Amino acid sequence: MMQKMSFGKYQGKSVAYVVLKDFEYFIWMYQNNMSNRPEYTEALRLLQILDAKPFYQKCYSCRQKAAVKFSLYHGGVASPSFFCEECDPYSQGAIRGKLAIYSSLCNVVNSGIPYKNYINTVIACVAEAKGFPKRKTEKALEDFFGN
Repeated sequence: MMQKMSFGKYQGKSVAYVVLKDFEYFIWMYQNNMSNRPEYTEALRLLQILDAKPFYQKCYSCRQKAAVKFSLYHGGVASPSFFCEECDPYSQGAIRGKLAIYSSLCNVVNSGIPYKNYINTVIACVAEAKGFPKRKTEKALEDFFGN
């Protein structure tokens, strides 16, 4: 059974649902000294599970191989572009110094780069690229996160 939020506007919702719908809530928890709560710990654990899953998304550049990394513009486009190991995101015309390349969401969250305003979109896009369906039902969450 999935752990539920025990307080706040998401009380009764699964932590997995909030991770995929509103990760900014966990950023708020951290900023308000609530990182010792079990919901916060569970959110980080679920983010690690998500990171460990393979991408099903094809590479944006060669369109042949499965993606293993994604790129984000600093303060720009919210949705990531996905790339295989061999392809270079800069080959698509990206401006040097404005693009960050990641292989995990944990790295994005911990980067200190201001993705806060669209971290929810980034997480949703990466989850879909890793096979999560658009509808976030409890059954889909349990199947995806293996709980």
